[in-house]
Amino acid sequence: LLKPGETFKIRTDDGGELVELVRTSQRDSALRLFREGDHFKVGKFRHFIEKRPSFVAATVRRSFPADARAAGLSEHLLKQLQGIVGKRLDLSTDLQPGASFTILFEEDFFSGEKIGDGDILAIDLVQQDRQFRVVGFRDSSGELRYYTPQGESLRPAFLRYPVRFDKISSRFNLSRRHPLLGVRRPHKGVDLAAPAGTPIRAVGDGVVQDVGWQSGYGKTIVLDHGRGYTT
Repeated sequence: LLKPGETFKIRTDDGGELVELVRTSQRDSALRLFREGDHFKVGKFRHFIEKRPSFVAATVRRSFPADARAAGLSEHLLKQLQGIVGKRLDLSTDLQPGASFTILFEEDFFSGEKIGDGDILAIDLVQQDRQFRVVGFRDSSGELRYYTPQGESLRPAFLRYPVRFDKISSRFNLSRRHPLLGVRRPHKGVDLAAPAGTPIRAVGDGVVQDVGWQSGYGKTIVLDHGRGYTT
């Protein structure tokens, strides 16, 4: 099945007979059909993607999305940008006419031809005397994270919820009546009800402190997130 954006390279001999066909179907792999003797062979291989830095810089005249597209920012990069700054800025309303922006990003090339855009590397947004600047840093796992010049991460320290739940079965309540004991006992937490087998995620980076069975909890994993925080 052919998909939009796929590229083909076809090589023929002097008589016009097919010698090789390369179909680039993904960002990091390709399918190769080539002639060997009187028959053809097919194979899949990983190709080298060359990363080249590029940037877009302009001034907002109408709206940021419209002017960013006009300056050459692709839909892929625009969505990526909104995902990076979305919790801090509303790009459609916070950047008024007169604001300037510079976006540094990677372009992906294969065999000297551009095949798409990669990751955003840095963002600089200026609205009058206010400046929003972010720089990307790739950690040891290869994940790109974004930080302000002061070293503040744009990524929340903790997820709001560790599980996709159906309802809150018991809320934080310092005067709650215990459902089994019938006495007033503070409930210093929030109980989330979900079907058995629902995946539970760590709310943030941490070190496993304990694994086992705890009375009142059942199967329990305790994570130490540092700075006095555990979950």
